[in-house]
Amino acid sequence: MKHILWAILGVCIAWGAISYFTGDWDMWGLTCLITGIGIGYGIRKYSAEKQS
Repeated sequence: MKHILWAILGVCIAWGAISYFTGDWDMWGLTCLITGIGIGYGIRKYSAEKQS
């Protein structure tokens, strides 16, 4: 769980830096990316439990 939080924090920092330099503060891409990380983590966890 700690790794997924670090991944989301890294994505947010990178989005903030890119948005600062480009001036485009659109959150649509950030929202989709964080949702994708969460869904991927859930699928991986479910798959690992199913194999055990």
